[in-house]
Amino acid sequence: MSSELKQGLNSVEVTGVVKENKLEDNKNDKGNFINGSLIIKTGEFSNVEVKVFVSEFTKKGKQDLRYSILKQIALGELPTIADGATEEEAVKVSIWSDNNKFSAGFKEDIFKPKNSAKVVTKVNIDLGLGKFEINNKIKPEDYKAKFDVDVYVDKIKEEIKNEEETGRVVVSGYIPAYGGRVIPIEMVAGIVKDKDDNDFDFAEQFRTDVDEGTPLRLYGAINFQEIIEKKKVGGVLGMAKIEETKKYVSDLVLVGGDSSTVKINEEAIKDALAERDIKIKEIENKGSKGVGLKNKLATSKSSVKIDPNDIPF
Repeated sequence: MSSELKQGLNSVEVTGVVKENKLEDNKNDKGNFINGSLIIKTGEFSNVEVKVFVSEFTKKGKQDLRYSILKQIALGELPTIADGATEEEAVKVSIWSDNNKFSAGFKEDIFKPKNSAKVVTKVNIDLGLGKFEINNKIKPEDYKAKFDVDVYVDKIKEEIKNEEETGRVVVSGYIPAYGGRVIPIEMVAGIVKDKDDNDFDFAEQFRTDVDEGTPLRLYGAINFQEIIEKKKVGGVLGMAKIEETKKYVSDLVLVGGDSSTVKINEEAIKDALAERDIKIKEIENKGSKGVGLKNKLATSKSSVKIDPNDIPF
């Protein structure tokens, strides 16, 4: 049974300036809540989108301070870069995890878009019950986006770009999640610095020392980038013009790891994937009733392909 799959480590840490908010202040029969996402600038070209759903009050009836902060951002009282503030003026935030099972980490949404017959899966970064605070003393050199997860390693393969091997390896697998479910994750390993600041071929260690089916604790950097390249064109006749092209990078870059404290057996993974297949079929068969339905469930490599480019910025 997939319920035998113990929940593993699933943690992210994001520090930066809020570039844009996509927040909505809503209300239901349980009270007020803020949902949507924040686009956080975590580097010169790096932007991480963090999904949020925060109620005004906790289940114990206490006011959730995160709600009031998010509401101020939504109203523009704490301005973002998109509101016209400079990077120095815009609100700075830190997001991190504690030991809570539902803390900030990776989550998978499964839904069927409007007027589509196909189910879509997306792996997002979600605040959950993670810590969230304003800190306007944060400087650009403090920006960061990191992850730390327990993973059942499913596949290790060479990274291919432009029909050539890059020297890195792609490590794909599953994070054991709450309720015996799994979250798909795809990471890359290449050259990293060791403790003496020397280059170390982490990819080669995966090739030689890690077997598929191994549970590991892996950590690294969230490298989601939108790089704008400018090129001067023409000029033989009249003035030259500047053309802009955008290049997107969506890598989870591994820098280290250790043996996992969570024991993950292959049968439990298979059970979780089988349940995920059933859920996908249920959503497909619901027609328009399945529109916008989100389920933080397992993925199936046999029925749905997860494209790393689907991970949003």
